Amino acid sequence: MVQVEENDDHGPFSIVSRSQEARVTSIVDVWEIVDEWWRASPIARRYYKVTVEGDTTITIFRDLASGAWYRQRV
Repeated sequence: MVQVEENDDHGPFSIVSRSQEARVTSIVDVWEIVDEWWRASPIARRYYKVTVEGDTTITIFRDLASGAWYRQRV
């Protein structure tokens, strides 16, 4: 799990992961996954591919059911 400070549009503004904070410099792509809607706990996530300070590109997502943010691992 990561901590995300959100902008006025509820998108990521800065990310804190492993006690390191990085400001988001651009949002490259946004998409949503809604799957297994028939189950008691369906999957509903909004993904963001972002560039942070230092020109590093990462993918994070927000679990739309819990509101928690996570970093996508490859």
